[in-house]
Amino acid sequence: MQKAVSGPADPAFLAGLCEVQPWVRQWHDDFDPLYDGNPADVYEGFLTQTRARLHLSGDDLTTWRPPKHTRTHGDA
Repeated sequence: MQKAVSGPADPAFLAGLCEVQPWVRQWHDDFDPLYDGNPADVYEGFLTQTRARLHLSGDDLTTWRPPKHTRTHGDA
């Protein structure tokens, strides 16, 4: 799942959103006029749609880790 993507389709962003979604649900599960709905539902819907569009499973996101940085000759 290591894709060079930035923005809302960035795997790091999606993995982070997946990780905090239970707390978003816990603390923002009521109607909010700013979202014209329930923020937890809004973020969960975004996550579900984006995962489907990118063909990612929940396991893809929960097991995602950033690529390891490897030293090159010029790194200090």
